Amino acid sequence: MWDYTRFGQPGTLTGRTEYSSACLGRVGVASLSAADSHGLVVDELGRLWAWGRHLAFERGFGESEDYHCFTLVDDGNDWVQAATGGWHSCALKRDGSLWSWGRNDWGQLGVGDRENRDRPVRVGEDGDWTAVSTGSLRSVALKRDGSLWQWGANEGGQLDFDARATCVRPTRVGVASDWKAVAAGDGHTLALKRDGSLWAWGSNDGGQLGLGTAWDVHDPIRVRCQAAGSRQVPAQGSTTVGQLDFGFA
Repeated sequence: MWDYTRFGQPGTLTGRTEYSSACLGRVGVASLSAADSHGLVVDELGRLWAWGRHLAFERGFGESEDYHCFTLVDDGNDWVQAATGGWHSCALKRDGSLWSWGRNDWGQLGVGDRENRDRPVRVGEDGDWTAVSTGSLRSVALKRDGSLWQWGANEGGQLDFDARATCVRPTRVGVASDWKAVAAGDGHTLALKRDGSLWAWGSNDGGQLGLGTAWDVHDPIRVRCQAAGSRQVPAQGSTTVGQLDFGFA
């Protein structure tokens, strides 16, 4: 792992400035996510680790100084996935519960208000969440029944609601129940359906939706591409990187 380490975000000895070594030891990584100034890792034992800069408690353990080494968020061992937003974070537990913490001025934590949280707080009472992704000021997640949910800022219509609306609780996107994967960029969202089709909506000033246009889209619209099927849809920042299956032997 390597990067510019002004705030210790790589959590290793590498980079331009050396800090404390990584604390994971020989334990493998099950899930990881990195934002501009902080990172999260779920290890194979189900523990959640964080490191990097403190801006709005996005690391989740309530302390104000920057951390240059992997640090446990809590003493639990039932975490399965973590997602880093701009200044907030979300994570899933093994029981299907969804948790969030950090900056919340746009309701991106999904807890019904706009108060920041310095430690993980549960998002509602549902226990059927299967995946979560975070943008700069919003979050998106999937449920076991294939439904897709979003909340937070909506300046570009990326929440599939009225362009002026902001949502402080998870709100369902349409009525479809065949969503398979989702990825949130800074202002746009990409999602896959079980039939392999790729869908996009939100800000599109740089053509990041892949539609051949440059205007925003407030409803999921299918992205047509000459591929046998889309398998992963990382949407990072204002660009989109698709890993596509072109059917080559």
